Amino acid sequence: MLIVRPFTVLAALMVFAGTPGALPQQGIFVSRAAAQENSASDFVRALGGRVIDILKNDPYEARRRDLHDEFMGAFDVETMARFAAGAYWRRADARQKQEYLKLFGDYVATLYANRFGDYAGQEFKVNGQHPTTENDVSVDSTIIQAGKPPVKVNFRVRKTSDGYKIVDVYVEGISLLITKRDEFTTVLAREGMDGLLSRLRATAQS
Repeated sequence: MLIVRPFTVLAALMVFAGTPGALPQQGIFVSRAAAQENSASDFVRALGGRVIDILKNDPYEARRRDLHDEFMGAFDVETMARFAAGAYWRRADARQKQEYLKLFGDYVATLYANRFGDYAGQEFKVNGQHPTTENDVSVDSTIIQAGKPPVKVNFRVRKTSDGYKIVDVYVEGISLLITKRDEFTTVLAREGMDGLLSRLRATAQS
């Protein structure tokens, strides 16, 4: 078993980029990055608020179900699934890929729901953000719990055609996605994609 507006401002900057006295291209890049970061922070802040509401208000038995649904909608499942499978993704056939994406989405949403479901969250605070690549923004946050140490959570967020999506989460500096990739590729090396699918099916039914 697996272990379980400033758009108008930006447009103006682009128009004046080629004129004397205009801001340099680097300035435009920074402005774009700043706008993306703020939007990413808002996305994480809203998600965190919903998660904390679930932790505070939902009956314990309903927490994991509702958290699962929140994370399922917030994750870029295909990006995460392909990363977790590594080079083995390219070796899989169409049928295997289709089933793997479906099983992985449910698996990873359940994984994070279980990880966060035990927190008696009192407050979710976004501390700051910075671009990690041209496409990704890292949003740093803290879950503050009554009578317990705060939990540091870092969200790596990417803008997609469906809006902002999470592509990885670090809890106390540990990437759960990288951890899963290590597990998955070990199974894939021994048993192939069908072996991993079998394990994911068994986990979903447990």
